[in-house]
Amino acid sequence: MGQVTTLHKFCAPFEGKFLIDGENSKSEEVAALMADTNTVASQYRLIGYSPAIVSGISYEASTVGIAACVQQAFMGPQDAMQAVARARSAARRIMLSPVSVPGALIGTGETTEVGVRRARGETINPELRELYQDHMREVDPATLRYSVALEARTNYEAINNEHVLRCRLEDQGYNLRHFEELHDQANAIVPRAERIKQTKQAELDHRTKLLYEVMTGQKTISQAASEAARETKNGTWVDLAAIDPSHAYGWLLRLRVQDLIAAETFTTQTSEFLAMATEIQILNKHEARKLRGILGGRITIPGPDDEVKATFAKALLKLAGFTIDRKLIRSKGTRFYRYEVIALEVSPLL
Repeated sequence: MGQVTTLHKFCAPFEGKFLIDGENSKSEEVAALMADTNTVASQYRLIGYSPAIVSGISYEASTVGIAACVQQAFMGPQDAMQAVARARSAARRIMLSPVSVPGALIGTGETTEVGVRRARGETINPELRELYQDHMREVDPATLRYSVALEARTNYEAINNEHVLRCRLEDQGYNLRHFEELHDQANAIVPRAERIKQTKQAELDHRTKLLYEVMTGQKTISQAASEAARETKNGTWVDLAAIDPSHAYGWLLRLRVQDLIAAETFTTQTSEFLAMATEIQILNKHEARKLRGILGGRITIPGPDDEVKATFAKALLKLAGFTIDRKLIRSKGTRFYRYEVIALEVSPLL
């Protein structure tokens, strides 16, 4: 089971396959498979399907070699468990799952019953609060408690996907092993910590790519945000918050970074740089922490009495897909540095 493009690409080398996705999920062939799975499925060496199929397939005729699931960002742990168990008997089951699945969050997104109740109350229009309270009085208390508990539990499982899957699979008697142990050439496997690092860097690079396209007029921020959401939904990325450029773009505008880019060159005394520096120095502590997070958490944000250096401008420009080239200038007996704004050589666009 997997995202459509990846599904077809992965299965391309195999003969005798039957692939199901959104385009053919309503076809007669798929209907026949779902009506008599044991008979129809036995005619193929490989059955693959995208998240377009969430129920209706259960194969019991024989033991398959491998039953596998690539869990998508919008698929909760319970759906993933059902997907990998479509074949009731399998010599080996493989599940590739993210630590969390933010796309599977529902309602308020809160993970506790107290949090759900509070968040629901805060979202009510004050002018409609009395009407809402009257409506709630008509709802059976048990139904309301169940609704709150279900929402909190679903969101908890989405955030703690890896932990929930492990516990449930172990409860069902599965002997769990890391994927590395299933690979013949163990030395060729990238360690988990390194994979996480590579994933985070890939997410950062993609966000930078989107921001670069926005800052250079190739896309609007709405188009870039929609692309990020679409790619997360189809499984290319797991963490939408990590690649969505909207929040970072808001900071770039607030700090006047677009003016530095438009100027193409600057010094620490030009109006574009001074305007950027002023915006940074007036940030309060809460805002400074937020900006630090946007910049990766490893940079000190200058305070009201601190000097804003060109290196900080470089960090902001890097966020947008640019960097600076420093040149020493001698003029009228004085020396100073002039900085040229250039696109990052590592930009995915270049």
